[in-house]
Amino acid sequence: MSHWTVRVRVTSEDLETGKVRAKMETYLVSAETIEQAQALIRDHFRGMTLDHEVRGISKSGILEYIDGSNFQKPKDEYDAILNKDIYVPYTT
Repeated sequence: MSHWTVRVRVTSEDLETGKVRAKMETYLVSAETIEQAQALIRDHFRGMTLDHEVRGISKSGILEYIDGSNFQKPKDEYDAILNKDIYVPYTT
């Protein structure tokens, strides 16, 4: 599986002023082919009220995405002293 950098021009209307604003957004997409990456972006924007246009797709240099959502900080001696939740033997 490859990673693709997809640049998308997103256009929206400011509801207060009525002005149309455009900005470039960059997405990292995991896909086998460039066509699949573009299809995934189209699917991502499906049903949204934002106008969008894919402006560029290139193969990313990112080797792997490592998800940190389940990361638990390892406890060390400093944590034990402050929180007193880990037994740290006293040594002289």
